[in-house]
Parts: sequence; C-alpha cells; structure tokens
Amino acid sequence: MKRRISQQTLFIATVVIIVVTTFAFDNYQTAVTKVSSEIAVYQNPYDDPQEVMQGIYLADQNFPSTAEIGAVLAPRFVIVPHHLTAAETIATGIKALQGQSFKKIALLSPDHFFQCLTLLCTTRGEYQTLFGTVESSSDAVDQLLTSDLVSDAPELFKEEHGIFAVLPFIRYYLPTVEVTPLVYSQTPPWKAKREEVLDLLDQVIDEQTILVVSSDFSHYLSLDQADQQDALTESVLLTSDLDGIAQLKNPDQSDCPNCLWLISALAQRRGFGQPQVLLHTNSALILKDPNAESTTSHYAIIFE
Repeated sequence: MKRRISQQTLFIATVVIIVVTTFAFDNYQTAVTKVSSEIAVYQNPYDDPQEVMQGIYLADQNFPSTAEIGAVLAPRFVIVPHHLTAAETIATGIKALQGQSFKKIALLSPDHFFQCLTLLCTTRGEYQTLFGTVESSSDAVDQLLTSDLVSDAPELFKEEHGIFAVLPFIRYYLPTVEVTPLVYSQTPPWKAKREEVLDLLDQVIDEQTILVVSSDFSHYLSLDQADQQDALTESVLLTSDLDGIAQLKNPDQSDCPNCLWLISALAQRRGFGQPQVLLHTNSALILKDPNAESTTSHYAIIFE
C-alpha cells in the first residue's frame, strides 16, 4: 500500500527547503561580496596602445631573444623605467626575463602621489592591460601584510603609474606570471629601517620570484646635465656601492633612490655579479629634441 504524504507534512518540508535554500544563498552572497571587496579590478589609465606596441616592436627588433642569439641570459632582478616615452627600454628589460622558470614578479615602484603611510604598501587585485589581465599573487601579498612595515592601500593602486606602465609588458612577454605590486613610500625616512625592509623582501622574493624595480632616473634637466647626473649614478649603481646609492638625489638622479638601494643590497646579499646596462635612453633623444630644457633619463639594467 502506498503511503500518502499529508498536506501538513508537505507544507513543513517546503518551508524547511525554503529556509535552508535562503540561508545557503545568503551565505553565498556574503562570500561573493567578501571576495569582491578583497580582490579589486583595476583599469589601466596608462595603457597607451601606440606607445606600448611601438616599444615592443623596437625591443623585438633591437634586442634579440636568447634563443635567437644562442646566449644564456638569466637575470633575477631588473630595473626598468615607467616613463612610457621609453617604452622600448621597459620592453627590453622585461623581455630579458624570458626563458627562465619562475611564477611571480615583485614589482616595486616609488609612491609618486605620497599616499603610502607605511614604508611599503601593497594590495590584492587584478590589473587590466592591453593584452589581458595580470593577477596579483595573493600569497605574497598576505605574507607582506603580516609585517608592520607594510599596509594594504587599494586606493593608491588606482593611479600609480610606476606599476601600471610596466604591467602591459609583463603580460605580453610573461603572460602566466603573477605580480605582487609594491610601492616604497617617499614620506617616512627610509634609511633608518632599510635593513628591516631588506630582510622582509629577502623572505618574500624566493626562487620562484623575480624582482623588478620601476624607476626613472634624472628628471627636469637638460640633456647635458642629465648625462652628467647619469654618469654619477652609474659610478655607484654599477659598482654596487650601497653607501653611494643611498646618497643619490631625487629627482636629479632617480625618482626612487631607496628602490635602487634595496635591489642592489639584495643582489649583493645573494652574491649576484655586477649589474649590466642593456639600454640607456633619454626623452630628449627619443623625441628628437636634444635642446629640450627638461628631460627624463631611463635605464634597463639586469642583475644575474
């Protein structure tokens, strides 16, 4: 004999299903909202297609890949500019990283707009570029945020061109790599705690991580004056003179002397050889205006 389900039982079962479903959906919405609030999606305000594509074209023409020339080039740290006028220089430095096995890049920029209140700032996020999305490394960001030296600053990364200008080239040449965005503050005195910052980055930058410093060099000088300042910068940077690097002037010699000190000190700690210049450019020459009163100089430099 078939048992008939009473209307009362059916009603109770229906109510239970509705309550359970509603509870599950509410929890799902909460989870989605939480994830959305933690992972911001950033549109790139500096992703100029013409400049980016021209830079890639010139780098591919003028800087052959290691496969093409049969040479072994394995830089672990790189300095590139963020001035898009020097797109070829950015592309050259990032292209030099091809052919190696690594999963992450720590991308370090100066804090151009003085928004970072601790020595370092970072955040989780996805960054839209001309060539697709670059994802941040959540594990590395989480590790950094355990330090009192670092704070989470999602608003800062909406406009920081020191990060955004380099990302399209990373996405083009290294499409599967995650990026940990970092800015080094220009506000608190950095020299007193530089060794603590060095120790922190030494922990975060493991064998699967490349360090890329985004820094322009001389600013607001004539071409002759810029060349003189660049020669002084080279004399300390290319010899890994840490005391000399710490004395570099912003903006005459670099917009981030603290970034240059950090990459040089970490390279020295790890026993790398002397840095090598791949390309040295100046906006006056790129724009064919050698008499310009105000110029910016740029380097692509590798450490291996």
